[in-house]
Amino acid sequence: TAATHLGNSAFASCQALNTVLLPTALKTVSPNLFADCVSLVSVTLPETLTHVGEFMFGGCTSLAEINIPASVKSIDTYAFSKCTALKSFTVGKNLTYIDHYAFAESGIREFTLPEWCTAGGYIFLACESLEKLTLEGSGTVPEGICMGCTSLREVNLAKGYTEISREAFFNCESLPEITLPKNVKKIGYAAFQQCKSLVTVNNGRKITEISDYAFFGAIKLKNLKFTKSIKSVGAYSFYACYELEIKDLSHVTYAGIHAFEYCTSLKEVDISSLYYNVPQGLFSRCTSLEKVKFAPTVTEIGNV
Repeated sequence: TAATHLGNSAFASCQALNTVLLPTALKTVSPNLFADCVSLVSVTLPETLTHVGEFMFGGCTSLAEINIPASVKSIDTYAFSKCTALKSFTVGKNLTYIDHYAFAESGIREFTLPEWCTAGGYIFLACESLEKLTLEGSGTVPEGICMGCTSLREVNLAKGYTEISREAFFNCESLPEITLPKNVKKIGYAAFQQCKSLVTVNNGRKITEISDYAFFGAIKLKNLKFTKSIKSVGAYSFYACYELEIKDLSHVTYAGIHAFEYCTSLKEVDISSLYYNVPQGLFSRCTSLEKVKFAPTVTEIGNV
C-alpha cells in the first residue's frame, strides 16, 4: 500500500490484534495509533517512518520487543507507556529526541541514553523494573527521569553533566550509591527525596546549591562531602537524614527552614556564615546535637 499517514486512534483498543505489518511508505502517524492493544506482540515499522507517535503503543502490555528503524528521529510522549513486557530498548544513531513520559510505567530494565539523543522529563516514571541507567550526554540530567524507579541500583553519569534536575531520582528506594560528575554545580528540588537506601554520594567540589527537599528522607545517607563550595542549602533538604554527620557549615550563607531536622547524628555544627538569621527548625529534633557555633552578628534565631 502507498499510505503515508495513519490517523488518530486508528487501531486503539483492538484487544485481539497481535501482529502488525505497517505500510512500507508510512511516514507519520497520529496519536494513540495502537493504544491499549493488549495482545499486540509483534510490529514491523517501515524504514520511512520519521517518528513514533504520541501514545502509539501506550498500554500495549504484551509488546516485548520492537525494532526502531534508522529513519525514526523522535519518540513522542507516552509512546511506550505501560508497555510492561518491554524489557529493553536500543537508541538508534538517528534518534535525537525522546519526549516526556515516553517509557513511563514500562518494563524497561536497563537503558543507555547516548550523547546524540536528548530526553524530556519523567521518561522512566514509575518504571519499577529499571535497574541500571547510563546517561552519556551533558548539561542537565532530565527532570524526574527515574522518579519512582524503585528497583534502580546503578546510575552512570557522563562527565559533562553540571546539574541534577528536580525529582530526577525521587523515590529510587533501592539506589545505594551515586557518583556525581565533578562539574555538577546544583542538586535540584527533591532530586534524591525518599532514596531510602542511599548511603554514599560521591560529589565533586563545585556544588554551590542543594535545593529544597533534595535529600529529604534519605534515611541512610552518611557519606557526602560538604565542600566549601556549597553556599545554599534549601528547606527540608536533609530532613530525616539520620546517619548524616556534618561539622563545618561555615561556608553556608543561606539555609532554608527545617533543612537538617531529624538529623540525629549531628553532634557539632558551625553556622557562622548565617550572619543575621537562623531559620526556623534548622536543627529541630537533632537529638545528639551538643554544640553550635553562631555568627556574632545573628539578630534572629527561629525555633531551631
